[in-house]
Amino acid sequence: MMEMRWWNWVGFAMLVIMMALFSYEAIWQFVSSDAEHIELVVVYIAVAALLLIKGAAS
Repeated sequence: MMEMRWWNWVGFAMLVIMMALFSYEAIWQFVSSDAEHIELVVVYIAVAALLLIKGAAS
């Protein structure tokens, strides 16, 4: 089983928080038509994914 480092847990927690927010409020209401919000969501998901991938087995 792959050992998870602290940044893996941070990335996992970020994704869980994002999913909790989206289940509470629909994504189209959160993002609306504001391009800045869309960019922030994309960056947030990318950072969380990179934190998860960073700790993968070398």
